[in-house]
Amino acid sequence: AASAAVAVVAVVVVFSLVSVYVYLGGNDTPPLLERFGFTNSEKKEIGGNGIAFIVIGDFGVSKDNVHVHKQEEVALVLEKEAQLHHPLFIMTTGDIIYMDGITSENDPLVKERFFDMYSHWSLDIPWHIIPGNHDCIGYVEPMTKVANVAPFSRPHQWFMPSRYYVHQMLIDGKLVRILYLDTCLLVCGTMENFRCDEEIGKNVSPEMKKEEYEWIQHELSVPAHWKFVVGHWSIFSKAANGPTKELRDELLPLLVKHSVHAYFNGHDHSLQHIVLTEEGMSDLGLDVHSTTVPLHIIVSGGGGFEAQPKVSNDTKHTTHVYARTF
Repeated sequence: AASAAVAVVAVVVVFSLVSVYVYLGGNDTPPLLERFGFTNSEKKEIGGNGIAFIVIGDFGVSKDNVHVHKQEEVALVLEKEAQLHHPLFIMTTGDIIYMDGITSENDPLVKERFFDMYSHWSLDIPWHIIPGNHDCIGYVEPMTKVANVAPFSRPHQWFMPSRYYVHQMLIDGKLVRILYLDTCLLVCGTMENFRCDEEIGKNVSPEMKKEEYEWIQHELSVPAHWKFVVGHWSIFSKAANGPTKELRDELLPLLVKHSVHAYFNGHDHSLQHIVLTEEGMSDLGLDVHSTTVPLHIIVSGGGGFEAQPKVSNDTKHTTHVYARTF
């Protein structure tokens, strides 16, 4: 399987066949770096006493006669990779249950396409869940209650305490804060985007969008050594779905202003690493002096839904580091 890796200061992003691994800081070299052929200087810079986690999205599908879905195959690869590298948690980027989300926390699709699919002991770790646009066609609020009806020994595996939330931890004494967003609200709050299906309207409103943005601004203002933000919809993408104007115009300035290190998303069924350059920030009218770090955009939507084979080259304002489909 082809692979690629990019070192980002003390953050390592490793693209495997189906998912993304991220390493945060430390002093020694994690074994995964040897496997992917990092140079000695990169190994010293990265270190490995930190943590590893998996990023994956767009996965809760069933077989049909139209699409070439790979959820079962991806799940088997995840089991093997998790046994090798012991991720602390799994960051999901939405579209948990295709095609139309769930109707209640007891929806049988949750068992079929999540708990049964990822039942191996190596994947019995917290999965940080957020909704994607397909989840928002169903009912989003029941997603926050799935843990209450999960298999007795695995209530922690589905972690979604609210529609958007913060996860924070200390790594080598340094604070890491991860904001998990409901981008259905941010993109479809006013129901103007063409991808906002009519059914999504029951889950969103302009008032709810405003409340989430107020929360985002407050949480991003909290000092932290590492700041990550996770959503489903793309800000920029070089695959079929392309950039999302609502996020580019409203969310992106906040990420730059508060020196967010990386934005993780799904939506496009591919793996990509895009870096927002200083020139790009200026072209977009963003204050390049307000940020201390480049913004890395990590697209991880290769969880099982049919891949989008065409990769576009028309995304402006960004340096395209890596993209692939499988």
